[in-house]
Amino acid sequence: MSQLPISIIVPCYNQAQYLDECLQSVLDQTCQNWECIIVNDGSDDHTEEIANNWTKKDPRFIYYRKENGGAASARNFGIEKAQGEWILPLDGDDYLSLDLLKNFIDRKKDHIIFSYFATQNFGEVSQTFPATTFSYEQLLMKNFLTCSCFYKKEDWKKIGGYDESTNNGFEDWEFYIRLLQNIRDEQILIIPDSYLFYRIRQKSRSSEIYSTVNKKDISEKYIVQKNILLYQKMFPSFIHILNENRSLKEMTRNLENKDKIVSNIKRNKLTKCLYNLIEILNKKP
Repeated sequence: MSQLPISIIVPCYNQAQYLDECLQSVLDQTCQNWECIIVNDGSDDHTEEIANNWTKKDPRFIYYRKENGGAASARNFGIEKAQGEWILPLDGDDYLSLDLLKNFIDRKKDHIIFSYFATQNFGEVSQTFPATTFSYEQLLMKNFLTCSCFYKKEDWKKIGGYDESTNNGFEDWEFYIRLLQNIRDEQILIIPDSYLFYRIRQKSRSSEIYSTVNKKDISEKYIVQKNILLYQKMFPSFIHILNENRSLKEMTRNLENKDKIVSNIKRNKLTKCLYNLIEILNKKP
């Protein structure tokens, strides 16, 4: 029996109300040679009921439940079970354009090892993001890829999968930094006329990460520190920039302390007058 071409991995945590729409977009694909692995990451809503309905409807839907471990853990779990050569992660509250799998299968060549496509945000925000030209330098600075991209299971395995300690988010960004570090432009397939429909909602894991400065900062710092050798290789002056940044932060702290001292001084009328006099005398003629 030949290997399945594509395994779609759907990790979900308390997304039962969106799961039908997500899985319907898989079932309706114009290319029908796929499997879809649903990973319930410890949900306490009726995700299991919804998922079981789909496994009864079509045997290509396969359902697993595991203890909550986060998005990286759920993706790794599903990919480990996958039988496909190619992996396509799909979050349980998003959905795919119906020609995506066919466009990928029809266009991919033997030398292709990674593929991505356009994004259409919907829900709280409606906005289209075309699939722009790939740049690894750009990727190191900011993730412009969604969690839903095509890559080979063997490559996922080679780099050790998703980092399950990235519970504060950006696990897909960290994964792509490692996955694509030696990739050449001709090995990437960009599909401009297919879409991931990416749901924007007020209360979601992504919105919480971006609205919580501490979580965002912790995640970004962890990713840079873990992959510091890659950053040094791509940006030779990176360490110099870091040192300059530390110096600026120290100067900022000193200025903040100065402002506090000046504020205390100016609370007393006499010291306020003396301080103003010193300021005048210190001015250049």
